[in-house]
Amino acid sequence: MIAALGAAFYAVIVILNKKLMTDVDPVFKTMFQLLVAAVITMPYVLATEDLSALVFTPKKIALLLFLGIVMTAFTYIFYFSNVVRIPTKTAAIFSYGDPVVAVIVSVLFLHEPISIYGIIGAVLVIGSAVFSELE
Repeated sequence: MIAALGAAFYAVIVILNKKLMTDVDPVFKTMFQLLVAAVITMPYVLATEDLSALVFTPKKIALLLFLGIVMTAFTYIFYFSNVVRIPTKTAAIFSYGDPVVAVIVSVLFLHEPISIYGIIGAVLVIGSAVFSELE
């Protein structure tokens, strides 16, 4: 259920960026989307997590800022400022690659194990992207 809602919200973001927010500054667009995402997810986090266990250290704060600013905000800015220049179908195919790249990075750099289901899923995602591009 939560995964389906996440997919639906992601689809809404892509549609808004492609169709409605074409003349909006990419930095403003990114800040607005990240703020909306934070507001939407905050009730879930507050309801499901034990916030008293949080301990902030300078290292944790620096890593959190790096993750939020560099790895999220900058990549959103680059993605959404350029997605308007490519066909919608191509943008969707690129977004299919996100989970595959995440799995590959986790296997190569984090040395996480991958199951046969992960391999099959990656092949299916890549195969469907190639198939849809050939039509």
